[in-house]
Parts: sequence; C-alpha cells; structure tokens
Amino acid sequence: MKKIFFLIALISIAQLHSFANISVRPLPVSYIGEYIYKSVDFNVSIAFPLVFEESLEDTEVEGKIQKSVEVVGNDSSGTYLLLITKHVMDLEDHLNLAIESMDEFATTLQSEIKSQKSFTYKSHEGKEALLYLEKQKYYVHYRVILIGNFQYQTVVITQNQQKSEKIDNFLNSFKTLD
Repeated sequence: MKKIFFLIALISIAQLHSFANISVRPLPVSYIGEYIYKSVDFNVSIAFPLVFEESLEDTEVEGKIQKSVEVVGNDSSGTYLLLITKHVMDLEDHLNLAIESMDEFATTLQSEIKSQKSFTYKSHEGKEALLYLEKQKYYVHYRVILIGNFQYQTVVITQNQQKSEKIDNFLNSFKTLD
C-alpha cells in the first residue's frame, strides 16, 4: 500500500507545471449516485468504482491562474485517478500534445511503455498506454485526451497487466458534459 501512496504523490508532483503560488482547497463537486464524479467547472463526469477524494490546485502560469483537479480513489484492486488541467493558453495540435503528455508521464514515473494506441472520443483523438513500473512491479493503465483547453488524464495503477471489467468501466465512463 505504501508503494501506491508513493505513486500517487509522484503523479501529483508530475502534474505541477510551475512552482509559483499553488493553493489547494476542496473542490465543489456534484455527486450523482454513489460514486459518480461530476464537475461543471471541468466539463466532465466519470464513474469511479469506489469512494474518491478530490483536490483543486490553482497555479500561476504567465500571470494567469491555471486550474487543475486531482480525483483519486484506492482499494485493494488499485488506485483510480482522474487528472484534469484547464490550460490558460490556447492549445493546438492536440494529438501531439497527448503524445508528449504520455511520454512525460511515463518518464516522470520512470516506467516502460509496454503498449500504446490511439483512441477517439467525440471526434477527438487521444492516446492510451500500458506502462510498467519495474521497481514497484505495478502496471499503469493510462489515457490522455485534450479537448479545447482541457487536458484529461485517466489512470489506473494495479498489479495486473490485463484490464479488468472494473478498469474498463472506469476508463470508458469518462464523459464531457457538452
């Protein structure tokens, strides 16, 4: 369990894009049913398979406030994460930015990319990868997609290489609210 908490901390650090004025506070969210996370501010909903917690970070980037949210749930089967950044700059070439995000994520975790493929959501193309953390003996099921100025990352850290129905349901439940 200590390894999973270490990984969560590492992932959280990876999400910080600058060291300027960072504040963390509870994020007002809507709950639909028992474990559905929904945020109008981040234009998203997703079904977690377990109880989750969320935190909001405001980071100053080029004189503007960039908002990020981290939503995480843990149980004996693994760690489930939703990471979202609402970028302050206009983003172009979303697929290449998704590839860069995936590569940076893998590098930050010091993991090996075992497989990767593209996926499509509402005509937007994203990247999906299976990462392996050799030291910790964990697999990371990772997806990233950029839509408008939002960067959405869904992550599951588990000891199983194969995606279970629980993991598939979590990853496939991602929806934008538009």
